Order: sequence, then C-alpha cells, then structure tokens
Amino acid sequence: MADMAAGGGSQSLRFVQEEIRFCLNGDTVQVEGIYKFYNPASSSVRTTLSYPFPKTLPFPDSLIAIQMDRQDTLSVIRKDHAVLFSLQVPEKQSARLFVRYLQPVPGRSFTYLLTTTGFWQRPLETASYTLIIPHTVRLTSLTPDYDRVCEKEGNWIYVIEKSGFIPENDFNFTWEVVQ
Repeated sequence: MADMAAGGGSQSLRFVQEEIRFCLNGDTVQVEGIYKFYNPASSSVRTTLSYPFPKTLPFPDSLIAIQMDRQDTLSVIRKDHAVLFSLQVPEKQSARLFVRYLQPVPGRSFTYLLTTTGFWQRPLETASYTLIIPHTVRLTSLTPDYDRVCEKEGNWIYVIEKSGFIPENDFNFTWEVVQ
C-alpha cells in the first residue's frame, strides 16, 4: 500500500500495523485486512492511498474499504492494477482501515504484495498474517515462513507474526488438492 499524497508521500502519516487473513475456498482467496495508520502531526491529514494487486492474478472481485474509526465506507477508484481511496486521519490520532475482497486464483498460486510497504520508508511496528486452508488442500510453499500451525474446524491455520517488519518478499503460497 502506498501513500499517493504530496507527489508521492505524506511524510507525517505513518503506516504502523497490518493484520491480514487469507482464506482459500476453491479457486478463490478471500482477503480481509485491517491496516493502522498514525498521524503524529498537529493537523489533520487527508491522503489518497493506492492498494496495488499483483499483475499475475485477475483483478479482484467484491472489494470494500471501510475507515473503521469513522464507520465510513470509502469510495474506491480502480486505476490500472490497483484501487485508490482517500483516508482522513485527525492530528495526533490513529485510523484503522478495513479492506475485504475476493481474489480469483486460477493457477493454485496466490500472491499478496507486501513489498510495497517499503514505500513508507519505515518498518511496520507489528504485522500478522493468517492463512486458512481446508484439509482437502496441501500447502506446497509459503513465504514468509510461518510461526505456527494449528487445526480447527476442518481447516489448517498458518500464522505469521512479525515486529519491526520491512518485507523483503511478498506473501505467496502454492497448494495442491488432496483427496
């Protein structure tokens, strides 16, 4: 995710945290993310954010973005292989953004762009990624490496937790169907 304000970046707004859940269901991955931004400035910041998608996958379906602290559904504008929306963060406060979409995955390989976080030029304070796959699927690769895995309600749940995180690679997983 990149901040498009002021010719490429709002120096006052900070991207500090993300919690993302990926749930595989057939040939679709449902992505739900909560992103936290902090404005240390003494004035309110309104900025346009770019939320990019990998060009190797079809454009997502059913995207919704909500600024949680304002209970405001944001207008989403498609631009190339990304969406744009505007976020407003009051002075010395945080804002939480919820994004959900369905990503068609025709080739049993999924990518979520993490390396775009480098645009913010500082690490995320915390990052959490949860991958949920049914028992009928065997994971063949996952990047970054998971911290723990558990089984719940017919699914495998892989959890990745980071602090002071600057992603060097995108989130990627591949799978095969087992019967």
